[in-house]
Amino acid sequence: MKKSLWRVISILLCIGMIFTMSSPGVMMTQAYADDGSVWVEVDDIAAAAASEKPIAITMTKDSNTWVLPTAKYSGTKGPTAVVATVSDGKLITSGEASEYGWTITESDGKYNIINDAGLYLYITNANAGVKINSKPSDGANWSVTNNYLSAVASNVTRYLGVYTNNPDWRCYENTTGNIAGQTLKFWELETGGQAEQPTEYWPLIEDANIFDGAKVVIFHPDSGTTLSATASGSKMLGVATTFNDDDELGLLSSMVQLDVAEDDGVFTFTNSEGKYLTSGATGSSLTFAALGTNADLAKWTLEKQTDGTWVLTNVGAKHNDATQYLEYYDGFTTYCMSNGVTAAYKFEFYGTNGSGETPQGPFTVTITQAEHGTITASKTADIAYNEEITITMTPDEGYVADKLFVNGAAFNPVATDGVVTVKITQDTTVTGEFKEDTPAPEYSTIAEALAGAANTQFTVKGVVTLVDGKNIYIQDETGGIDLYFNTAPTGISLGDTLIGTGKRATYKGLPELSGATYEMSEGMTLTATERTIG
Repeated sequence: MKKSLWRVISILLCIGMIFTMSSPGVMMTQAYADDGSVWVEVDDIAAAAASEKPIAITMTKDSNTWVLPTAKYSGTKGPTAVVATVSDGKLITSGEASEYGWTITESDGKYNIINDAGLYLYITNANAGVKINSKPSDGANWSVTNNYLSAVASNVTRYLGVYTNNPDWRCYENTTGNIAGQTLKFWELETGGQAEQPTEYWPLIEDANIFDGAKVVIFHPDSGTTLSATASGSKMLGVATTFNDDDELGLLSSMVQLDVAEDDGVFTFTNSEGKYLTSGATGSSLTFAALGTNADLAKWTLEKQTDGTWVLTNVGAKHNDATQYLEYYDGFTTYCMSNGVTAAYKFEFYGTNGSGETPQGPFTVTITQAEHGTITASKTADIAYNEEITITMTPDEGYVADKLFVNGAAFNPVATDGVVTVKITQDTTVTGEFKEDTPAPEYSTIAEALAGAANTQFTVKGVVTLVDGKNIYIQDETGGIDLYFNTAPTGISLGDTLIGTGKRATYKGLPELSGATYEMSEGMTLTATERTIG
């Protein structure tokens, strides 16, 4: 399958340019290097959109220049206005170019401003309504009016500028108040922070089957991106992909290389940490995780299409009895296929296929013991191909089984009381880890916390339904509440299970647990209930 478009992009990248897809459905990440970047001014937003290099956006007032950062932002004030230096007519920024480099695309006289993770700069109808996140239905179409970037949200035109008292980026209905007298400029990357170049190229696997033992990356032809290990909410980001003259895929460090295991037509894909490509139980989610109680969420079947692409079906995920498939929609995820096999569900494998030959036994199991417990196997020698054995982790007093690795693949022994059953297809190594047994904290239902008195401390457990800066909203079967943190926490995603502690408070009529702390947990999911309104 020829990919002349991507070959052209590859050539452009090789001479120091960065090309990012202009399609609003593309969500990607690029690798940058070098500390510090130099930018040269371009004439206007049209010239910025025409550029094939990253674009920095600044506002200047008097002797102060602030640059707009690209990091994801959904907080309640505005993205920080970062002080930059202008010297000899050039903009100087510290850190990586990706921290400030945007791609600007034009459509019907309006402009989208997108970071290299595919997140959009947009506004809501509030002074502190500047956001950097997944593309919204409103507020992301920009123009330049009176030398200010402007966009319309909820039928109200707002202008982008820097609130200088505590410099951050905000959007006001006029340019005569808090953001008066500021000058907008666009800058094209000159040096520093160039995109990573491929050091290795992998061929397309064109065989009729994918075999056990294959080493692959997963490429989505329609978006031109390859699966990465970087999560964005409940999705995995794609990496902008280039090809050489032999139509081989240029491998980048940000692409996730997958080891393929096959058992009777069912496949698993594991990353370098031994974690499995796993769907959420009801779809609309993709991650890498240790094998838990519902192992079917990490299992896939493959169906080759007439155009040479593959459709990947998850074995365990269902939503309203609908099967879930690997899908690309602003990132890699899983979803039902309501309109047949469209381009969103078609993928290719690049790398090295397995031999297709059944390994010959007998096989052995070698166990490396861990501190604070004992690992045993029901059989360690003379094991036939595909024979099942049981591995048991027995902790010492005061400890529990924490992690188990079989040939590097991660299992979750906590979910199975330290007992895991595996099929042996080769000589196998087993190791694991034990940890101190910390009693699970006692917690209240969210309904009890909602009914509690002010300043009373509660500990609750729930599923994350919204991440908004210092505000993390969780829900259990009894209700929902905001965990308000003094400092915005990191590493929390939609669908995570948290145990949160804080004091009951009310802010602008909304209940919260303030001064919150948290620990990650597991075991809770929320299922949507269909209701007919009207």
